[in-house]
This record gives sequence, C-alpha cells and structure tokens, in this order.
Amino acid sequence: MLFNISERLRVFAILPLQGDISTLRTIQELRNEFSFSSEEEDKVGLKITPEDGKATWKPEADFMKEIPLDNASLKVICEALSELDRKRLLHITYLELYDRFMQEKKSRDNEKK
Repeated sequence: MLFNISERLRVFAILPLQGDISTLRTIQELRNEFSFSSEEEDKVGLKITPEDGKATWKPEADFMKEIPLDNASLKVICEALSELDRKRLLHITYLELYDRFMQEKKSRDNEKK
C-alpha cells in the first residue's frame, strides 16, 4: 500500500506498545517500515517537537512510500483503529485511514472465501 508522510506518522502513532510476542514482532516490523530514515527526514525537512510530538515538513517535498502489509500487519493496524473507535477516541484525522484499512481487510477477507 502507498502512504504519504502524514499517513505514515498517523499509523506509527497508533501502533500498540504491548501484546503477545508474535504481535510485538509484527509491531516492531511496522515501526521500522513506517518510520523515517535520516535521508527521508532531511529530504522533506521533517521535524518532530519532543514536547508535544507535533510534526512539520515541507509540503512540497511530500512523497509516497510503498509499504507492503501482510495479513498480520493489517490485523494489528485494524485492531488498533477499532480499539480507538470502540473507546470513542478516534480522531477525525484518522477517518480516511480507518476506511482505507477496513476496506483492505474486508477485501482480503473476501478473497479467502
């Protein structure tokens, strides 16, 4: 799946920090995939304020990155989004991502049938 800078930051932000060992390995892989290399940070001027975690970058330098997601990775992200939804903590900025991931999950589930 293709992700821009904002989407990568939002997915990274919702990844859980706890789980069973298998889930934690998947989370670590996702953190590696969705994080930014120093080259990418320099290219887009990405700055994250430590105090509040706000990110800024040069909008004109935005780019898409292909991040392959296996079923385990998709499950972790969908469960994280669903948990936020259940707790009524899902922010409006996650609406498109929520729809996109749930549609991808539904599509994959239908392929299995």
